[in-house]
Amino acid sequence: MKRIIYIAVFFISMILSIALPKNAKAQDHSKAIAAADSSRFSPNKKDGWQLFNSFISNYQKDSAQVELILQHEGAIDWKKEQFVGKIKYQPLQPSISQTVPFKLLNESYALRIDDKGKCYLKFINGLMSTDNPFIIPLKVNYKL
Repeated sequence: MKRIIYIAVFFISMILSIALPKNAKAQDHSKAIAAADSSRFSPNKKDGWQLFNSFISNYQKDSAQVELILQHEGAIDWKKEQFVGKIKYQPLQPSISQTVPFKLLNESYALRIDDKGKCYLKFINGLMSTDNPFIIPLKVNYKL
């Protein structure tokens, strides 16, 4: 049985060495980040936040929905609230600051949106991510 496993591993490694180019690199997200729609949301690039995608729209007469996919390179101090960017489209900025909780699997976060449209991300509980880069998708509804 061991011999069959060794032979299978040998053949798989041979196939991969032929199929993969010698100069294969890690995935580069720069094209996706450059093509992100930033017409209604601008990421906080100064502090390392980058935008993969955004969707900000009316949800009901008195509310809106924001969907973001953000990336951050480097260490994040999750003990502090993180300024991730701003809703630029003024009609969809809330009239008062509000905090909207959301979950990702076993982690809980909160997105605070102030009356100027600034968005702040806070880790609430679960396993703190140490991923680098850190990528987070979020979808919340809030009152206008």
